[in-house]
Amino acid sequence: MHLFWHSFDLALTRFSGRPAPEMTGGSASDREAYSHEVISFGFWAGDQNLRAPAFYSYAYPEPEGLKSEPLRPAAASWIDQRGSTLALLMYDDLRAERDPHAALLDSSRPLTRTAPAAPAGTGPPSSPPFPPDPPLNCTSSAGADPGTRRARALC
Repeated sequence: MHLFWHSFDLALTRFSGRPAPEMTGGSASDREAYSHEVISFGFWAGDQNLRAPAFYSYAYPEPEGLKSEPLRPAAASWIDQRGSTLALLMYDDLRAERDPHAALLDSSRPLTRTAPAAPAGTGPPSSPPFPPDPPLNCTSSAGADPGTRRARALC
């Protein structure tokens, strides 16, 4: 998790550990930040160009065919952001969904499906490009109440 102070967005970024093609343009810090494959998911409060809060996701390098992947929910859209594709779901649109939690997860699925595959010779073709998340244990344990607000949010 990290907070980008320049645009005040909160993001979770996954790094594959594999080098990415060198970024052309951008600042020295941008080129360093994207020197390896990443998938990023975040919340952005908006700015002078997008004047409302939104959830977003993107990958660098951008997977082939990403823009043609369907997005759900219907309110989500692909936008061009400084030469790369960003999946965008406006906060108010998410709030209007019957199941906001599921809708938010659905909006990020095209990126997790199209993440860059492992380079030849680095692992079996079936290996996931990014390590899987550890399973969430939602059973009660000593001292933990699965009915608490935090547990309900995670489970």
